Amino acid sequence: LAGGELSCRSTWGRDIDTVATRAIPARSISISQPILSNVEAFQVRYLVDDPPNNTTRWQRAPAIQTAGTWNQVVAVEICLQVRGEVNHGNLMTGTYTDCADAIQNHSQFLRMVMRQTVQLRNRGNNL
Repeated sequence: LAGGELSCRSTWGRDIDTVATRAIPARSISISQPILSNVEAFQVRYLVDDPPNNTTRWQRAPAIQTAGTWNQVVAVEICLQVRGEVNHGNLMTGTYTDCADAIQNHSQFLRMVMRQTVQLRNRGNNL
């Protein structure tokens, strides 16, 4: 996510097959392709299992990295918040819940928040 635009970035030329079979030198050309514009938030949270306490907790990647608990992640939640292009002025009223779970006003633009949670590991049906 950069400048309100969600992009897919790939590195071309680092493929072992390309280098080995075609004698092409390894390159590190970064190619970025836009996927979606007017993105206000893109967040990922991880549900971490805590077996001794028989609980789970939502955490961000830095906390999991510090604790070394990647093998205890049982689910991932992705949240994407986008803003419409049309300024509706005072006609746009109402509220929405953003990716940080805070209630916000639409503030002249229509906003849409999409969340998807994917279970990665089975906890014995305790989720």
